[in-house]
Order: sequence, then structure tokens, then C-alpha cells
Amino acid sequence: MAFVNRDLAPDEPHWAEDGTYMAYLKVRQDLDRFNALPVADQEQIIGRRKTDGSRLDLQAGTDPRTEGEFVAPTPSPNSHVRKTGPRGALHDRTLIFRRGVPYLNIREDGGLDGGLQFVSFQSSLDAFEVMLNKWEFNPNFPAAGSGMDRLFIEGYATIEKAGFFFVPPRDNRFIGASIFDPPPTAGRSRGPGRIVIRKRVIDASGNRVLAEVGGIGFQVFQADTNQPIGGVFMTDSAGHAVSDDVPLNTPLVLREVSTPAHLEPMPEHTFTVTQRRQLVKLDNRVRPGPAPGYGG
Repeated sequence: MAFVNRDLAPDEPHWAEDGTYMAYLKVRQDLDRFNALPVADQEQIIGRRKTDGSRLDLQAGTDPRTEGEFVAPTPSPNSHVRKTGPRGALHDRTLIFRRGVPYLNIREDGGLDGGLQFVSFQSSLDAFEVMLNKWEFNPNFPAAGSGMDRLFIEGYATIEKAGFFFVPPRDNRFIGASIFDPPPTAGRSRGPGRIVIRKRVIDASGNRVLAEVGGIGFQVFQADTNQPIGGVFMTDSAGHAVSDDVPLNTPLVLREVSTPAHLEPMPEHTFTVTQRRQLVKLDNRVRPGPAPGYGG
């Protein structure tokens, strides 16, 4: 979840193995305005009860670890919890490790300026980008017209600063020592390989679209016999997927066997895997017509 694994990210340099990407946000909160709201309004904006943190659509006291998909109209689609923490088999695969540290400053008038120092760690910033841009600030997530996160769009929270960093892996020599190590000698690839998918959604002009890229199924076939190799493997909401083992130096066909309704199917892709982990970048076009929303 949080550490770089080059078996899943062959485009990362050798020295990044076991490192992590850090995202930082300084989020100022309008404490006076928010605290002036009735508790019921505060709970609607957040989507959780103030007493125990349980979701409004579940019984009070429900353990957050048992929360399932949202099925009720409450909390609203643009509540903070629905915009940043969707549930279900598809969205649960997009993971980050996050912590928030509150800060407070006393103004000259005796009031408080405060907020949150948000920090998250993830194996790829793609996961953070999904949560921030594809979910929280995408007005068409989880459905067309849902609106952006109420906490931000109504001015109760504002991102003042942001930064993105790579944290090198721990090394007893000194911080970042692996950056100066020569890459491992590339011997002849033996045994099976795997296909590492990176999927995007684009429009007719080739521009990237903030649409769901998770739940797209692939299967690999032998080019000469059309026999399947391994099972169906699926993309997550960042558009990442990894196949089962496939033979090296053998003509293969990659087929998209399940495509969400908001996307045009991708033509089959013929290629040969020549290394243990081969990166394949693929695009789907969003279907023409009225804006379909996020599609998740």
C-alpha cells in the first residue's frame, strides 16, 4: 500500500524500491463558522455523527472497519465521507496511509486560526490523485451532478499549501544512499513474466478525462492457439492492474474482456513480453454524448 514495489511498478528506478511517496496539505479550517452551525448541519457536511464518528447511514456505534458501500441517500453524495471514503470492492483497492495533525494559532483578537497538517504515504501518487482530483474535487463523483466536497466548496476548509515528495528507503549507510548505487546488472530474463497495466480515459481529442478507470477486466491469450493464459485481472481506480504469470518471448494477445458502460472498448493488443515485468500503457475513450458522470 505505502511502499514502492518494482514488481508492481517497473517504471520506478531501482533505488526507489521500498521507498514511498509523501503528499502534504496544509488545510485551514474556518473553525468559528463551522462551530456556529447546528450539530445536525455539521454532521450532514461531514457525513458522520459527532458523538462517535459513525456514518449517518449506519447504526450509531458501527465499527468503521465494517462499513460497506453507500446505498442510502444519506449522507449526501457531496458529504466529506462520501467524497473521500467511498466503499466497495472497486474503491477499496485504492489505498493510502494518512495522518492529520491539528494546528492552532491565536489571533490578535483572541480568536483561533487552525486547521490540519495532512500527510499521506502511498506507493504511487496516482492513488492520492484519485482521492483528491477524481473523487473529492470532481463534481461528477460519485454520480453526475454530485458536486464537490461540501467541506471545501462551502468554505469551511481551504488548502493553503501543498507539496509532494519522495521518501527514499531506509538505509543504514545514510539517507538516500541507494540513489548512488549502480543499477543491478540485467541478466537474461528467465522464467515467467507479468504484464503491468497503466490505463487512462481520454476524450475524442486525446485529452485525459476524470472518469472511473477501475473495474476494467483483461485476459491474456496465446497468439497462435488463442488459449487463455491465467485468469481475468482487473484495474483499480488508479488504472493499475497486474496479470498472472505469462511466458517470455512468446507472441501474446491482451484482450479487454469487461469494459464499463461509460467507455468504448479497447481493441485487442498483440505484443511479446521480453522482461519479468513489462509495462503496457493503454487508453480508452469515453463514449460520446451527454456527460456520463464519473462512471464508477
